[in-house]
Amino acid sequence: MALEEADGILDLGIIFFGGLNQGTPQDAFYLGNNTMFSPQTLPGSSANDGAYSGVTIEVGGVPARIMSLQIWRTLARDGWPVALRFDDQVRTHPEQLVFVDLSGEGLPELVFSNEIDVEGEPRPLRQLAAIHPNGSPFRVNGSTVFAAFTNRMLPGLAASDRFVLRAGESESTVVAAVERNGDILLLNRGGESLLSISVPGSTPPVLWPRGP
Repeated sequence: MALEEADGILDLGIIFFGGLNQGTPQDAFYLGNNTMFSPQTLPGSSANDGAYSGVTIEVGGVPARIMSLQIWRTLARDGWPVALRFDDQVRTHPEQLVFVDLSGEGLPELVFSNEIDVEGEPRPLRQLAAIHPNGSPFRVNGSTVFAAFTNRMLPGLAASDRFVLRAGESESTVVAAVERNGDILLLNRGGESLLSISVPGSTPPVLWPRGP
């Protein structure tokens, strides 16, 4: 636990020049000083390990014996969380995920791989799918399947909206996946294959280095 100070200095109880700091007017939350305590403020409401808490407290009064405040908690934006189908007939198992702007609207979609066990089917369906920032499914020609695979995907799902396939070409948005047989598949924002490279072995290759 921690005693939060509105000025964010955290110096209560510290000895300065031979005296004990017992607090200043800037240590309290009130109108005329700091009134907000949230994940975006300093001090902030993040957990001790830095995890997002979603807790916001706003103080609405001047210093007094009785003061008003509002407390609310926001864990997700509108449209989230998103539920994937998991029942007796269809069981969806999401795996890797990556963010990239597939729609070209300036905000990244969540692209994720998944295996889907369908009752009566001998093998699971292996797919890539994507979700818009508002929680709605990203569709390609009306389908929520961004790309389908025969083999299981290895760790190595990656994406970039500044990828140059060949010298002299303009930057484009791509998603890359590595199949268990070593094939690297490079897909455009419509889920169409741009390039397929066969890399023998089971170690996931480096798709591209991270730049500055």
